[in-house]
Amino acid sequence: MLGFVNINKPQGESSSRTVQFVKWTLVKKYGLPKNLKVGHFGTLDPEASGVLPIAIGNACRLFEYSLDKIKVYEAEIVFGLETSTLDIFGEVLSKIDCDVLEDDLKRVIADFPKVYDQIPPNVSAKSVGGVRAYKLARQGVEFSLPSKEVNIFDLTLVNKIDKNKYVIRLTCSAGTYVRSVCRDIGDILGVPACMGKLLRLKSGEFDLTDAVSKDDFAIDPQKYVQNPDIVVEKIPVLQLSDRVIDKMKNGLEQYISVENGTYRIYEDEQLTGIAKVIDGVGKFITRLR
Repeated sequence: MLGFVNINKPQGESSSRTVQFVKWTLVKKYGLPKNLKVGHFGTLDPEASGVLPIAIGNACRLFEYSLDKIKVYEAEIVFGLETSTLDIFGEVLSKIDCDVLEDDLKRVIADFPKVYDQIPPNVSAKSVGGVRAYKLARQGVEFSLPSKEVNIFDLTLVNKIDKNKYVIRLTCSAGTYVRSVCRDIGDILGVPACMGKLLRLKSGEFDLTDAVSKDDFAIDPQKYVQNPDIVVEKIPVLQLSDRVIDKMKNGLEQYISVENGTYRIYEDEQLTGIAKVIDGVGKFITRLR
């Protein structure tokens, strides 16, 4: 089996556990091998919910093509609260009574930088000396993470929940930490802030409106497995003869008279792989079949 499942991950469950659920559902339903490759394309924190794209089989090899995909989130931002994890589930470091005015927040959101160097939370999956940052944070090890440039394509206020809690919608580049955005908005306003609930509405080509619940997936898995093409639809198709494709599948470079670039290659209307052509010489860079 080869393709993607757009799962609506429930709150309170890790991404890896959701991946295991998808894997064992497929193994149980269709007798697929227990070593079937299954993996997510962009983790969600256990307390977050929403879109979690999961690759099945050799579709896992397409991960690199999802690295620059745009993400859309809806998040609660809680003012007056500073925690160790930058969300409401961490250790409380400070707490103040405040009343953030909606007009002030709208002004900050409107002026928020479109591109800026963001400092990731210490509970992120960033590597520090070969160890995940969140593991060091749990051990009480002191460290700091370098900032990384991120893109904020759109930031809007959705609604006000109470005097110190709002919901914002964020469209951003991959690698952006929403909890850091919440912290940074608070810094501009001069009050501590952290993230409450988080819902991912979109991850690249995968949208919440098309996401399937775990219960529905378990009933009829095949119904919700999408073709692997979905993550590479913007890559042009290159028509090649079966003979040329067979040689390329065997690792041989082939002379191809097309412009330099990256191309999708099909056999029998099924995506076989991704090839690159440089100076008239083509070869597979990603094989699926």
